[in-house]
Amino acid sequence: MNIAWVTPYHQASAIAKFSSLVVPALAARGHSITLFSSDRQPPIEHRRLPEGIELFHWSLFESTPEVSGAYDLIVYNVGDDPEYHFGVLRLIDRYTGVCIFHDYYLIDLFLGWCATEIEPLAHFIVASIYGEEIAKEFWTRIGQPDFQIWAASHVPMTEWLARKALAAVAHAPFYEQRLADSSAGPVKVIPLAYNAPANVVSIRTQNGPVRILTVGLVNPNKRVEAVISAVAGSPALRSRCEYNIVGRIEPSYRARLQSLIADLNLQGAVHMHGEVSDSELHSHFVEADVLACLRWPALEGASASCIEAMSYGKAVIVTDTGFYSSIPSDCVLKVSIACEAQELARHLERIVIDVAERDALGKRALDWARREYAPETYSERIEPLLEAAAEQRPFADALKQIGLTLRTMGVHPDDPIVSRVGSEFRAVFFQ
Repeated sequence: MNIAWVTPYHQASAIAKFSSLVVPALAARGHSITLFSSDRQPPIEHRRLPEGIELFHWSLFESTPEVSGAYDLIVYNVGDDPEYHFGVLRLIDRYTGVCIFHDYYLIDLFLGWCATEIEPLAHFIVASIYGEEIAKEFWTRIGQPDFQIWAASHVPMTEWLARKALAAVAHAPFYEQRLADSSAGPVKVIPLAYNAPANVVSIRTQNGPVRILTVGLVNPNKRVEAVISAVAGSPALRSRCEYNIVGRIEPSYRARLQSLIADLNLQGAVHMHGEVSDSELHSHFVEADVLACLRWPALEGASASCIEAMSYGKAVIVTDTGFYSSIPSDCVLKVSIACEAQELARHLERIVIDVAERDALGKRALDWARREYAPETYSERIEPLLEAAAEQRPFADALKQIGLTLRTMGVHPDDPIVSRVGSEFRAVFFQ
């Protein structure tokens, strides 16, 4: 197949790294792939291109619409960052394609889209998915401290783009049903492809501290405050551990964490490093003994940082929710949100003190990650879905054209003729 692969390709994007791994694996299976950056502007610093793969900007579809005819299929990588996925929003209504849902929670993407649309349309979309009462509550709750937790369980907006998908991929079972209930085509769960550099050798100092690491965008749902409190509250952890927090952090949240660290007198043990280069991030992973990959609520379809940590052979502690619940319990340590403080402290003490158990946990994680998250495995698993979607694309394009014609005629989505046309189309083409 000839595939247009629409993805963020900025150097800092985890989805860009995913694409840089999966695209050459698909090319090795005989497919011709062209990368299209979905970043709002062409990224000045983009990830290195796989050999033989070209990169264009999504705007080429707007300046040269006929380019779409060169591809059997378009694949959209969908995440929650409006800047990274701007091109997806501009193209998906015109060019039907397969959607890979990297994030379960798409509120930020939806609100970014709302900024360019009229409010009644945005309200209609929320109400059409979740009902009028939930839609009203959605708009009144925005900006409240508990909005993210409430929205993740009540209005994640996953269905909004799933409705536009020719077929869909989830990276964990927990949101498969939402996609299946909304997507017109097949839905498949395929574990995220990610890895660590080959031949990683861990660094362990004889008498140094046990290093705990959290990486990624640092915000309240990463639960770094819980880790800081666990270290402060346990004499065994306070005397043995160093906690490194690596990733972009908003100034207001940095100040909040600094205040907590000072109040607990942990200035010498907890370090916030901010954004770092790929080489520095690699060093932090190599030097770490334990990765804290806690989330509440879980917003992503899968955690690249968790998979990367497992691929480094590290002991990993996760929250027992979302994607993390699907990882075998002998490969990571799981913490329930209801008993987070007690279980987190107990797990940390256990693997900080017992080096042999920590190493055994990391070894099991590495073995699982090499089998489950290999790019070659991902390409093999997604290939049948892509082939099926390519076969159905002409029918989807025809139905889309009918829909555009009905819209031009002023037909409302609730008009009975819409469901009648859909039924007739299904009877004629799908029997």
